[in-house]
Amino acid sequence: MDISKLKDVLFSKYDINAVSIDKSNESTDGNVFIVSEENGNKYVIKVYDNINHAKSMVELHTYISKIGLKAPSIINNNENDPVIEEGNCYIVCYSFVEGVKLKETDLSTRRIENIAKYLRALHSIKENRFNLQEVPLRTETDRQSVLHFDITKQNIFINPNNQEDNKDEEINFIDFDDAKFGPSVCDVAIAATNLFISKANGLDKDGMKLFINAYYQDNNELKEKELPLIKEAAINWLESIIDNPNFDTSTKSGLENKLSIWNDINI
Repeated sequence: MDISKLKDVLFSKYDINAVSIDKSNESTDGNVFIVSEENGNKYVIKVYDNINHAKSMVELHTYISKIGLKAPSIINNNENDPVIEEGNCYIVCYSFVEGVKLKETDLSTRRIENIAKYLRALHSIKENRFNLQEVPLRTETDRQSVLHFDITKQNIFINPNNQEDNKDEEINFIDFDDAKFGPSVCDVAIAATNLFISKANGLDKDGMKLFINAYYQDNNELKEKELPLIKEAAINWLESIIDNPNFDTSTKSGLENKLSIWNDINI
């Protein structure tokens, strides 16, 4: 959508008087805009081309907030509607999440534990009430749930309530546009891959072990059952995305490196 057109829509439909609208460079679909007002208020605008997907995202974010997890909230327009239809586009306004992206800070022990607990809470949503695409992968576990499916360091925000003791940090997951429904272990595998394996630093096995232990808490029976499935799910996921034509050479090389490390390790 043209930025000048988007500015007019925001003013007429939301009373948002944007002084700047910047397209997010981190959005692979190019549909995310960061909007700022003169008073300092910020918003995230997403422009979708599918009404069903837009509605799914609204319902999912609303429910996530309902169960007490931190994520961008939906801002309704002047007519109390969460989605605006504009031509062939569907506009959703999200709150702007304050904090620091995980990729810009350290992965402390407490932070890893907090992220794991957030993910386990997300996986308590065990019904596909949001019309999410189902993951075709089948594993030897019946534990199915809503999946974020794009857990990366740039999609996790840290908002410390107490600078001296990060046990009170708020963990915010953002960008649920790739959310799916399927085996919960898939999300554990994706998080373990993206948070603890990198081409630059290799494998952080201690961090991965801490994350997995914090995720399963004291449910040792479930952990022992799913532990071998994490590696299986990680390898299947990497093999399924590694040939994406939209990935540049550097991204593909990084994914190949992660796959090689998974093939060589036991967790």
